[in-house]
Amino acid sequence: MAQQDLIVIALGPVQSYIEASRRTQDLWAGSQLLSQLAAVGVAELSRQGAELLLPTQFAVTPANSSGTPNRLVALIDGNRGELVAQQTKRVVEQAWKDLSAQVKAKFAALAPTGHTTWQGIWDRQVENWLEVYWTVLPFDDAVTDFGTAFRRAQRLMDTRKLARRFPNAVGEPNAKNSLSGEREALHADADTDARRFWQNILVRNPQTTANLREGEVLCAIDTIKRFG
Repeated sequence: MAQQDLIVIALGPVQSYIEASRRTQDLWAGSQLLSQLAAVGVAELSRQGAELLLPTQFAVTPANSSGTPNRLVALIDGNRGELVAQQTKRVVEQAWKDLSAQVKAKFAALAPTGHTTWQGIWDRQVENWLEVYWTVLPFDDAVTDFGTAFRRAQRLMDTRKLARRFPNAVGEPNAKNSLSGEREALHADADTDARRFWQNILVRNPQTTANLREGEVLCAIDTIKRFG
């Protein structure tokens, strides 16, 4: 067998996103969102001609993505591993931006009119949320067995994730969202009391009680989870 590249791609954040769930609905929606983005990565790896090792299903698509793991593993010929990993990362990030833009447009119809501050908060949080890490390791089965190569790639990935960015450590002023308490809650212009903003949404749109409880204030990420 010719030398191949072993690609490992990991999507996150997983643990913090799931832990912030207050309802079964949140847990399902969060898991589904990450699975959907992972399925986009699977589709791109397949398009590039990679041999998928994880997930093992051959029919995973963004429309049928339930249960897609957040860590993808593939082999590809021709020393193209880095280019393919970078391209897959770009495609997944674009899918996240497209999804968030769709929910933002939907939410704009519910939010109080004449305010733009919440939209700026939304754009900042969406830009900083998704984490896509990748590692590439040359693999030649005449030299190294796959199990050994995979363990090395996993160690490289773990090391890479230790150097992750922490964008939420700064730039999140004012009242925090009521789910995770990490990100700034969406609010109106010149009024950092997010409770009034969200109460206004409930009053103007009583049907949103299926997505929003009395007293809850949400950031962009949790709004995508609830209203997506």
